[in-house]
Amino acid sequence: MKIASHSILLLIPSALAVMANPGERIWTYETGELIFGAASLIHEDTLFFTTEVTDGESQSGQVYALDISTHLPTLRWTFTSEDWIDASPALSPDGSTLYVGSWDGNFYALNAETGAREWTFQTDGIIIASAAVGSDGTIYVPSNDGFFYALNPDGTEQWNTFVGAEIDSSPSIDLDGSLYFGTYDGRLVALNADGSLKWEYTVAEVDGLDNRILTSPAISLQGEVIFGSGNGFVYSLRASNGALEWNSEFVEEMDSSPAVDTDGNVYVATRAGFFYKLDNQGIEQWSATVGDVFFSSALIDDKGLIYIVSFAGNNTSTVLSFDPDGNEMWSHELPAIVDASLNLGPDGTLYIGAFDGTMYAIEAGFGLAQDGWPKFRRSLDLCGDLGATTTLEGFFGDYPEGLDLGSDWAFVNWLGLVYTLEDPWHYHLPAGWLYQGGPGVSEYWWYSANLGWLWTTPSTYPYVYRNSTASWIYFSEDESGMFWYYDFNSATWNQGAL
Repeated sequence: MKIASHSILLLIPSALAVMANPGERIWTYETGELIFGAASLIHEDTLFFTTEVTDGESQSGQVYALDISTHLPTLRWTFTSEDWIDASPALSPDGSTLYVGSWDGNFYALNAETGAREWTFQTDGIIIASAAVGSDGTIYVPSNDGFFYALNPDGTEQWNTFVGAEIDSSPSIDLDGSLYFGTYDGRLVALNADGSLKWEYTVAEVDGLDNRILTSPAISLQGEVIFGSGNGFVYSLRASNGALEWNSEFVEEMDSSPAVDTDGNVYVATRAGFFYKLDNQGIEQWSATVGDVFFSSALIDDKGLIYIVSFAGNNTSTVLSFDPDGNEMWSHELPAIVDASLNLGPDGTLYIGAFDGTMYAIEAGFGLAQDGWPKFRRSLDLCGDLGATTTLEGFFGDYPEGLDLGSDWAFVNWLGLVYTLEDPWHYHLPAGWLYQGGPGVSEYWWYSANLGWLWTTPSTYPYVYRNSTASWIYFSEDESGMFWYYDFNSATWNQGAL
């Protein structure tokens, strides 16, 4: 039978497919090069990531595009720069162009489909931080030459602002177009959308520590800019004027960027090996000993589970999953050091690049949280924009990833053919009548005479939650058009629609 999701593994030709359990490895892709930055993602089809290449005395960078639409990834294209690439690639709002900077001082725009260079913008310093991309297509590029650049989609310069210090902090964009980033001399800089200074905040100097700001600021839905510093503090500043809301002190430098949920809770990790949940006043809710965390950042999924990757010693790292109360759900060991932040696909696959040159795909089970600032650079496309929608966001009635067929019929990519006349009741082929409701506007309940009440969302389907048994079901269609579902409670495949 044919299985569409790449988180399903065909174990033997004659056997039915079996879904990987949360925390299990799905696949690996080896490059032989060091992976430092986070991977970006277009829907479930293409994964982009960058590498550092050292060959004798020469060094270069690579951009990889992998086709991940099947259960094993295949290479679509690569692009080579003249020096290392540590930055994470960001995507244009329409997903057609990939943006990334390099140690060679160049900022590249690449065709996302072919890898062909569309244009290059040259700065006078190396580029380590990742670019931000606004919903209007403006690209924001920080450089170690002390300038912060705004570029048009065609690569021409809109404006530049000199801040007088190295910028290794990836910028974030607020709803009003304001830009926030840190500097190596310990300032959090806020610029207006036209490049003029909005405000600055200088962090405290602490004996024995560096007050650099390498983290990428998170912007909470409560209007606060949250970031960590090398001085061991996490800060929350009022976005409107830079006033200090709170700060929390830890025992070692903080270069891991924070993740923030919809309630303003903050998840941060330190090099001292501790992982914290802070409430929206900066008060510790719980902590866990996880191992050293250098630059990799926490991630929150749409069920509130939290993920972090940490250094465990002996050249190994561990990916850990926690529930919102701090209980460890699972862990997975990787045979390499990891500095890259995690990304999470809509089908529940975690993507992690490592120093051994391998991109790892691990089953998580759920998609990325749709609100707040759930990860490094916020969204799947790593644009760092609070106001931009991601591939998971948008209301059902707008058919954000489908086609309005007219006469109240629509084809929605994540769900299929739907009849929408009796709102909030919609008719789905083959599930039958669905009720659009629950905590989220894109959540659905439907009643099955065979299985009782079932629940699903854009980020979980074709995984469906069965209320009566508190278990999950995987729903699929084979090449002949026959429907099947796998019930994880009974560990059996069943033929027929739900």
